[in-house]
Amino acid sequence: MLNQLQSLLEKLKTNNKWIIISQNQPLLRDSLEKFMEIRDLTERERQIIHHQQNVDKCKRVLEWLPSTSEPVSEELITADKEFFTQLLEILEAAVKKLEEMEKVEAEFEEVKRNKEELSVKLSESETTLTETRQELDNKEQELDGLREKLSGEQTKSGELEGQLTGLVASSGLLSQQ
Repeated sequence: MLNQLQSLLEKLKTNNKWIIISQNQPLLRDSLEKFMEIRDLTERERQIIHHQQNVDKCKRVLEWLPSTSEPVSEELITADKEFFTQLLEILEAAVKKLEEMEKVEAEFEEVKRNKEELSVKLSESETTLTETRQELDNKEQELDGLREKLSGEQTKSGELEGQLTGLVASSGLLSQQ
């Protein structure tokens, strides 16, 4: 719909024959209704007053356009140039708003993709962190075991030193005799 509207706007800007409008009534009706929907969705934006004026113009245009797809006579179009000038302004605003919405939707999709990627990376990081913590716990247990073993060895070494000292003292006594 956006491409059709842009094409119609280009025709209207380059060709002052307003008969083009009457040949595109269904597209105009759809685009004006879409513009009104967009205006309702973005009511909180700073330009709400400007949009409200465009909505009022859209309502007037929708009331004016016949509900059939029969072409409007060229005399009627020529007689009401101000109306069609307003219609052109409305169409330009509708195209601009649709383009903005497409950009916002594209940015939103990009943000969603980035969020999913970051979520996967976070999950992988958490898994890696958990595995690293488990490895550290295992290493700490091994270290505690080695400390206990070392302590036991030191105790045995102390006992052996005591025995050796005892033997040296005994052998010294034996050699004196």
